[in-house]
Amino acid sequence: MSAYLAQMYWPVRLSSLRAHTLAQNIPDWIKAGDTPYLGEIAQSCRRFREIEAERPLLQVASPARLRAQHAALVNAYIHMRQDCRGARATALAARRAIYRAASTGRAVDRAGANKAVKEARQSLAAFVRTTVSSLDARLSAWRSAVLRVERAAGAAAPAWVQRLPAI
Repeated sequence: MSAYLAQMYWPVRLSSLRAHTLAQNIPDWIKAGDTPYLGEIAQSCRRFREIEAERPLLQVASPARLRAQHAALVNAYIHMRQDCRGARATALAARRAIYRAASTGRAVDRAGANKAVKEARQSLAAFVRTTVSSLDARLSAWRSAVLRVERAAGAAAPAWVQRLPAI
């Protein structure tokens, strides 16, 4: 079990932290409308997708006692990676449209920016509500399962598992 948790440390921590950033920045952008948030959202999605190259999660084999929770976490992680591609593209398209409207001042560009922003708000809000929330739920369920298995074995789970924050 300790070898499994050692392999899971970085990908789980990075996934949790990067998803947490998205879960904060997207609603903040929706409320404030500040264009720099769009760049941060795009960067967070890019960095989330890079996790697999840095610290692979998809190659980690789970112990039998955690197989179901591990599989559910991997599935949510895969969906997050896939959906981050679209969220990143949405954020960048809205930012480009806003910058274009600001630089040209043309009514057609302002209308395009308004449309892009409206679509981005809807799309990114749905992304947080579904994909990010699903990953959060799977991380929480995985954490609970690890704590249960370790407690049943008479061991304490590593501190990082105990402190794994909710997104």
